[in-house]
Amino acid sequence: MRARYDDLKDFFKEKYNLDKKDKNLIRIREVLKMMDEAFGEKAKGISSRAVAVSAYLFVEGLFVNDEVGLMPQFVDFYLTLLEEIKSNLELLTSYDKPTNRTILEEFQKYISQASVEPYAIERRNLFLGDAFKYYLNPKTKGKIMGSR
Repeated sequence: MRARYDDLKDFFKEKYNLDKKDKNLIRIREVLKMMDEAFGEKAKGISSRAVAVSAYLFVEGLFVNDEVGLMPQFVDFYLTLLEEIKSNLELLTSYDKPTNRTILEEFQKYISQASVEPYAIERRNLFLGDAFKYYLNPKTKGKIMGSR
């Protein structure tokens, strides 16, 4: 499903009367609560709906796969990734060569082009899976994929 504002509005309008015991609603609330606790004030670094949707879907995957213990590392990873994207975009703005084309081509591109379409959401999620594994790998610990 797309993630345009109107799509999300329609979804919540249709699901307005969800039973409070609905397993999907319970999961969504739990994931949002976890994200609120883990990101806290740092969530201000999440500047767009597409970036927020990607964070939510990835965290929901951690929740579903019983990997919530990875939340602190994911928060650090995600905010570092967003900061690196920001600095690379600033380089491009000043006509300088980006230092990490990988994140621009495999993540940022799907934020700025058709960001609400299912394929863009899926591509971002696939990238996050690979990039987070890279970030956690003992050989590349704490590094963003594609960094020099």
